[in-house]
Amino acid sequence: MTPESELIFLVEEDAEGGYTANALGASIFTEADGPESLRDMNSRGCAMPLQRG
Repeated sequence: MTPESELIFLVEEDAEGGYTANALGASIFTEADGPESLRDMNSRGCAMPLQRG
């Protein structure tokens, strides 16, 4: 994935409460209590440089 790549997240309401987000085509998953905090977490996570190992 290049820095210019676009990530698309599938956001779903969790059956146990809160929300989950999965990046399509990438191994990125996050969860939060509400949609605003989920958006913030995804934005911060995507701004970090990727470490390849």
